Amino acid sequence: MVDLDRATQVFGFDGEHRQEADQYRELLDPGLVHADFSDPDHVFLVTVRQVPRQRLLDEPRDVLRTPGGLVIRLLQVEVANHVTVTVSAAGPVADAAAAGYRAALDAWEVAPGGEPPAFPAEGFSPSQVQLRDDVGTRYAWTSAETGHPEDPWRYVLRSRPTPPPDARRLTVRLVDGETVHLDLPPWSGT
Repeated sequence: MVDLDRATQVFGFDGEHRQEADQYRELLDPGLVHADFSDPDHVFLVTVRQVPRQRLLDEPRDVLRTPGGLVIRLLQVEVANHVTVTVSAAGPVADAAAAGYRAALDAWEVAPGGEPPAFPAEGFSPSQVQLRDDVGTRYAWTSAETGHPEDPWRYVLRSRPTPPPDARRLTVRLVDGETVHLDLPPWSGT
């Protein structure tokens, strides 16, 4: 597990640290860093804050079966600095596509040329995932990760803002699939 001290170190704030000439950073306290870039008018005080990750899904849910036999699964929905939605695919069609991807990747690693093969998850897009809450917050997708070495179907979307404190329910829907309603735990809206 990464604690606040380790997270601060990961960002390069491991005690006194000089960068280039006229730049200076110093760890003042866990999660609190002084950064001086020799600006004549100011210095910076950088705060690294630990935010709890709220997992909203107890177990993965199958939310859509395509006519071709692909089963789309909602793996997890988390709230922390973003609302993160993770999906994947399952079933014989997904397994065959994953095996084809791995075979193509193996061949590409032996004789690399051009781009590596595309993850099967590259067929997903943010427009296929709807995210809503019970108070009408407008969520915007800010980043996506497509594929993973252990699951080439994995697709991770992050959106902002986080749910406001008065939101009690989050709704996730993939294309024409099942709508999943999730209760939000008490939340500060950070």
